[in-house]
Amino acid sequence: MKPSALLVSRDRAALLLLQTTLDVLQIDSQVCYSSEEAIDAAVHGDYSALLLDCDVPHVAQVARMAHIAAGERQPLVGAMMGFSSPVSGTFQAGLNFVLHKPLSVEEVVRCLNVCKKGMRTNRRSAPRSRLDTLVHLEIGGRALPALARDVSEHGVALQAPEPLPCVQNVGLRFILPGTHHKVEASCEVIWAEPDGRAGVFFSELTPQSRKYLKAWLAQYGPNRENAVRVLLPPLQRLVAKAAAR
Repeated sequence: MKPSALLVSRDRAALLLLQTTLDVLQIDSQVCYSSEEAIDAAVHGDYSALLLDCDVPHVAQVARMAHIAAGERQPLVGAMMGFSSPVSGTFQAGLNFVLHKPLSVEEVVRCLNVCKKGMRTNRRSAPRSRLDTLVHLEIGGRALPALARDVSEHGVALQAPEPLPCVQNVGLRFILPGTHHKVEASCEVIWAEPDGRAGVFFSELTPQSRKYLKAWLAQYGPNRENAVRVLLPPLQRLVAKAAAR
């Protein structure tokens, strides 16, 4: 199968050049115009490469969330940079190559031709865990994406692209895996680790969300004796699991 690239930019001239070059190199491409749209695509899709325009707000989060979601199958990450582009966050996310704006045909062709050799062409051999779903957090007026690793009637164990503060009054919303039902809640971060792993406790659920969550858990969720264990920090979870044997 062909390798594929996710393009994140609002620069139509740059996108036209990139898409034309990728097409010639027989690399599929998808365009996103915002970081929010791109994060959703990166979490739920499978891409051989990401080409990120540093002039798009919060674009570094796209690379971080793609890294979290991909596991061992990491895509190549490239940045498009202008003279005034904010680049520090993107560099922290890890770059494999850089394209300088305004893009030139020669640089794009040379760079992508070399990068194609490092792009994986096979798709995932196994589907991603049904519990790996995109979560949107609202902390202190700031939006932050994360990936839910486990869900219980009490809260969510998740992986964020950066450490979370242990605070109350966190807004949370996500779509229950395998459905179109949205869960919306006010939460408290009850534990957090430096690598972005955290446990988030539901302090208040909307009635509709509680209904959807209860029905989903009855079909897919952990049994009642495991419901609290989902929210324990990783080490405590292992201890609790061992003690229950």
